[in-house]
Amino acid sequence: MRLQHGARVGRYEITGVFYLAANRDLTAVPYRATATTFEPGAAKALFPIPGSVIRRSYSPSVDGRRFLVGKAVDEDTSDPVRVVLNRQAGLQKK
Repeated sequence: MRLQHGARVGRYEITGVFYLAANRDLTAVPYRATATTFEPGAAKALFPIPGSVIRRSYSPSVDGRRFLVGKAVDEDTSDPVRVVLNRQAGLQKK
């Protein structure tokens, strides 16, 4: 992981990192950094990430207050896709 001190996204300064812990909890670690030091704060579990996907399946907002979390689609519960051809002809028959 590469961190850049004082990095900014829009008007927000990046002051922490997020990672997926071994128990699948999304975890936040605040930090303080200078040109010569790096001081991590206490890690805090935010919430569990569902599923069994190993790769990163979340994306924080720029202010770090909201997250998009990917979820696998269960193929057994999805509705079938219906393709309608020549819809106008079907409407005229009624």
